[in-house]
Amino acid sequence: MAAMKRWAVRLGALFTTLTLTILIPAAAWASTNGVADALIEERRRRSGGGGGFFLFGAVCCIGVVVVIALIVFMVTRGRRRK
Repeated sequence: MAAMKRWAVRLGALFTTLTLTILIPAAAWASTNGVADALIEERRRRSGGGGGFFLFGAVCCIGVVVVIALIVFMVTRGRRRK
């Protein structure tokens, strides 16, 4: 079981490294490329709507937080029983 835990930690570190390797340069590029300014201008040009997209994003975010909380709860509950 310890070997599986070590491999899980290694895979987690690998995925974290890969994600940060991709996301940090992308964020730096977007901040210096004027992409944010273009998106803000596009949003200002649109007069209405868009509220549904915000609502969908908020519900999705809350759903992800609930799923993570349930997973943490189930793992800690399983450890207490032993």
